[in-house]
Amino acid sequence: DSGLTYLPTIDPYYWLRFSENIIKNGHPGDEIRNGQSWDNHMFAPGGRGMPSDMFHAYLTAYLFKFLSFFNRGISLTKVAFYIPVLISALAVIPTFFIARRITGNFGGFVAAAIIAMHPSLLTRTMGGIFDTDGYNVTFPLLIAWIFLGALEAKNVKNNAILSSVGGLLVGLYSFA
Repeated sequence: DSGLTYLPTIDPYYWLRFSENIIKNGHPGDEIRNGQSWDNHMFAPGGRGMPSDMFHAYLTAYLFKFLSFFNRGISLTKVAFYIPVLISALAVIPTFFIARRITGNFGGFVAAAIIAMHPSLLTRTMGGIFDTDGYNVTFPLLIAWIFLGALEAKNVKNNAILSSVGGLLVGLYSFA
């Protein structure tokens, strides 16, 4: 497809269709039926109401809109291709800082390198594997990092802020 690698499995196309619908319709479904976003392709011919776990599709659609502001020629497939790489790469940051608290800079570097090169994570979040697996590593690491920061906070204000951010991340993770 014009030099692009195709998305290699079925799940990426599931999420890609919902992202396309969000861009086209403003919601992940194919139509609005009885006030609810409705998917006409799953459980055809009757369809089904859209599930509430569409964070991945919304993230992709809004990231596409943001990036297309800077590059009009970018495709949604290209954005979807790189999202799992971006999400798993973000896991390296909290890993470094968590391990650095315990072992210092070198330990943080080693822990971050292990996460960055771990075969289980790489095979589930490489380019084109456009699915939600990266969230299962990145969010818990972010939550643990914020939690440790809240435990070590010197004053009540910082503790409250970090605890609130941690709570928001737990909620976002359960939604994602």
